[in-house]
Amino acid sequence: MLTCSENSFGIKISLFVIYVTFSSSSGEELVESHDEVTSILSSDNYSRNLLPPLGQNETSRKLFINLGLREIETLDDKKMELKAQFTLRQKWVDARLQYESQITDGYVTVHADSNHIPWMPDTFVNDEKESTIHATTRPNSYFRIYSNGTVLYSVRLSTTISCPMDLRRFPFDEQNCEIRLASYSYTVSAIEFFWDPSFSLEVIGSRHLTQFQLVGQTIGRCLTSHRATGKYGSVFVVLNFQRQLGYYLIQYFIPIAMCVFLTWISFWLGSAIEARLSLTVTVLLTMSTQVSGMTGSMSQVSYTTAFSTFCGFSTTFAVLSIVQSAFIFTILRRNQFHANPIRVIDMIESNRKVVEDGAEPRKAPPLTAIRVDQISKILFPTLYFLFIITYSIAYYVYPTNQYTNMEDDSIGNCKRQP
Repeated sequence: MLTCSENSFGIKISLFVIYVTFSSSSGEELVESHDEVTSILSSDNYSRNLLPPLGQNETSRKLFINLGLREIETLDDKKMELKAQFTLRQKWVDARLQYESQITDGYVTVHADSNHIPWMPDTFVNDEKESTIHATTRPNSYFRIYSNGTVLYSVRLSTTISCPMDLRRFPFDEQNCEIRLASYSYTVSAIEFFWDPSFSLEVIGSRHLTQFQLVGQTIGRCLTSHRATGKYGSVFVVLNFQRQLGYYLIQYFIPIAMCVFLTWISFWLGSAIEARLSLTVTVLLTMSTQVSGMTGSMSQVSYTTAFSTFCGFSTTFAVLSIVQSAFIFTILRRNQFHANPIRVIDMIESNRKVVEDGAEPRKAPPLTAIRVDQISKILFPTLYFLFIITYSIAYYVYPTNQYTNMEDDSIGNCKRQP
């Protein structure tokens, strides 16, 4: 009579034999399937230059797109381009590649650098500047051919895409970059583009860049896009980027505001006209250098940006401080209290007498200059802080996201998908 341990050992042996038998049969089945697919691809009856045959009741071939965004390298607002690495997967049906297989959902893998490969669509990236297929340690692309004739083509790309930007709200802006995929030669009567309903878009890499953050993405398709050579279908994804404000706040906004604050010190310098003018002019030149460094690193545009608005108002306040000092100087000169040998003793801050050596005492100058300084001490900061509050509300508290890249529905018949 067998013991429990002997029964357990016998069960394990039986399961192992079943596993080995199944693995062996599966391996043989895969080899046979691979040989059969290779035989089809290398036969004279199959041509990779001919479109797959249409199915029953089909008017055009359906191409399903799946996009995996692996990494966003850079978003350059000076060159207005996006560099990204992604995996492009395309799926279609080629009835000529059907074969018998006992394995459910089994497929045969054919590398793209093989001698015999199936037909593939001529999909390209619209607005593409440069693309590269990764090839370490061999080209990162392959075909999966299923027994029902379904073909999956996957390729890993690094692409530089043109991304037109609207910088009117810079640096409080959001930018939308579009990746549009279409056929280069086949019109919509031959191929229709669709997003894969089971898996359309995946963001694999980080969403954070040095100056931007990916905050959303939208997919859609264009039923027809009219071109000179015909009507073409396409699919697109719009990547929504939001600019990070911290760098610009620390490097530009706060220093420029501090420069404006420094010009107000001249209101406390009284009759020291040379010191007042030297201070305000030096601060103004410092602001100009700061602004020039910023504008030199961004794209040259013909319209006013949010940053140029801030710089313009700040520069205006600095110039007004110089004008105020010149006005004080004019008042003092009009009253002839600036010339030698008159010795001015705190003629602005106090109401003392002005004494000329060996002459009769004269009256102190009128308090007009003092009043101007006192009014400026309140008026300038108040107006500037009101400007900052209004500016912040207009550009930061109530941002607007204008999507301008997608074609008009009446022209491109484009629709966004949820």
